[in-house]
Amino acid sequence: MDFWQQYQGFLWVGLLIIVVPALGFFLRRRTRRFNSRIQQQGRLQTDPAFVAQQAAIRTESASNDLSTVLLFPASAASMAPHLSGMKLPAFWVQSSATQWQTPLSTTDPTPAAIVVLEEFQGGSRLAVTRADQFGDRVTTLPEWNKIRANATKAASAAGMSVSEGVGPRLHVVATLDTTGTPLHGMGFTRLRWERASS
Repeated sequence: MDFWQQYQGFLWVGLLIIVVPALGFFLRRRTRRFNSRIQQQGRLQTDPAFVAQQAAIRTESASNDLSTVLLFPASAASMAPHLSGMKLPAFWVQSSATQWQTPLSTTDPTPAAIVVLEEFQGGSRLAVTRADQFGDRVTTLPEWNKIRANATKAASAAGMSVSEGVGPRLHVVATLDTTGTPLHGMGFTRLRWERASS
């Protein structure tokens, strides 16, 4: 019988005596760190300065995304026929040859968001001029992303080049009255964004 066979039981016990306390120490340390992070995050979520900072970051990001435009080398009149058949997000309609919009509600046709095709530097650009926000979510953003993607496909299918650029920035210009609507009862604020002068 060699050494390992004779003493393996003792060696395993010794190994467990070393490993188990070390593993327990490691797990306790990780748990304390995790709990500390959770507590810190909880304090941050209720800190007015932190909440205001996060809101400012979201607003800046939304403004940047809304100001992204599509640029075409052809005039608006030349581009309009190629974009007229593009797929639109739900509730969006083409209100003229060069304008698309979505209503505030099924009972209020006032445009909540507007996208226009306009002349720009010898060509044309597709841009958001008005956007809608519920609570802290700018609902026009994902819709604008879809419109840009579909407009790019339509232009490319027609053999027209297209690129992205930065247009006039949009800003919150009004808080809409939601009295008498489901939004009012849910405590949501509805904001209107509009762009600065071109």
